[in-house]
Amino acid sequence: MITPPFVRFPPCHWDWVGLGSLLGGYVAGRRYRLTWAAFALLLGGGCVGVALTISLSPWTAIILCGAGALLLTIFEPVTRALAAEFAREARATANGLLATSNQLGIIGGASVGGVVLALGDFPLVGLFCMSAAAAAAAIVTALKLRIARPRGLSPEQRERPESRKAY
Repeated sequence: MITPPFVRFPPCHWDWVGLGSLLGGYVAGRRYRLTWAAFALLLGGGCVGVALTISLSPWTAIILCGAGALLLTIFEPVTRALAAEFAREARATANGLLATSNQLGIIGGASVGGVVLALGDFPLVGLFCMSAAAAAAAIVTALKLRIARPRGLSPEQRERPESRKAY
């Protein structure tokens, strides 16, 4: 009997992060991208937090962590699009700084994750992931509110709402 490919290759082999980046590219071109990104951060942190804090079957935990990875990586293309938009002529510098912060985040995140794992086992890692995702969503929401507030616009620009972008 021939087994279907999805049985031979369980969900842990799927490229969750790649799918998240593809969805992030779609979200980055939308009008309310920061709102969607903040929602994805909250939902992704919740998925990973639930998977690690509650005693679940292994496959349920794998699927929840995969969904969390998918949702948490939606924000990366949105960040790249915003950096390119805000930098205007200095796009290469903005993308270089973004890459540097990503590398520092990888080093710092692994270090903090190891400390949290040593202090409290996997439930504390789940709570830490939920709280980090909630903090990131709060920062994104604050950025969205700051951008949406018009400052220093001429009277003609205030009268034309189409001249302002909605984030």
